[in-house]
Parts: sequence; structure tokens; C-alpha cells
Amino acid sequence: MNQQFILLVGNHGLSRRRKAAALVLAWVVDGLRLLGGGYAGFLAPLDDLADLFVAVAMVFLVGVRWQVMAAFALELVPGVAAFPTWTALVVTLPVMAGPRSPGAAGPAIRPEGGEP
Repeated sequence: MNQQFILLVGNHGLSRRRKAAALVLAWVVDGLRLLGGGYAGFLAPLDDLADLFVAVAMVFLVGVRWQVMAAFALELVPGVAAFPTWTALVVTLPVMAGPRSPGAAGPAIRPEGGEP
């Protein structure tokens, strides 16, 4: 497989910027669905296609994670799709911690009987 593709969609640490972009996408998609009342009847396949595009975009933004696949599966269930699953997905993802300074390593662990 192409190594650049793997680096692009790999399970990388989630930065604040990527999480913010994913959250905006989730808010827009879930907001449009809630305002539009969802799609029913012959428009339902279009809704599923839109969810597929959102799932692919989420993979590019947050990486390959099981939560993305779970949210996509929930979006395909009629009735459950009314819940803002994309927003719930992004909110539950942890953000990668920034670089730590050398002095912020925490307390040193000393063996029992060692000098303080």
C-alpha cells in the first residue's frame, strides 16, 4: 500500500486543530440533518451516501478509529440517525497532549529506603 496514504489516514495523534475541524464538520452535518428533519422515502439513499462521505472525511481528519466506523454504522440505522452521532464521536475523542517540558516530568520515584 502507498506509504503516503498510510501516513495520511493512519491512527495519528489527534491535534486540537484536527479535532476542531472535525467538530465543525460534525456540527454542520448533524445540524443540517436536525434542521431538515432527516431524509425519508426515496431520499434515504442520498442520506446514506452523505454519511459515507462524512465517514471518509472523518478518517482523514481523526485517523482510522473504531469510533468512526461505529458512528457510521449507527447513521445507517433508521431513526437512530436523528441523534447527532458525528458530534458525539468527535467530542469523545481524546486530544494528543502537547510536548512536555523537561521539568514537568512529575515526581521522581525512589526505591524504598532511598534518600529523599
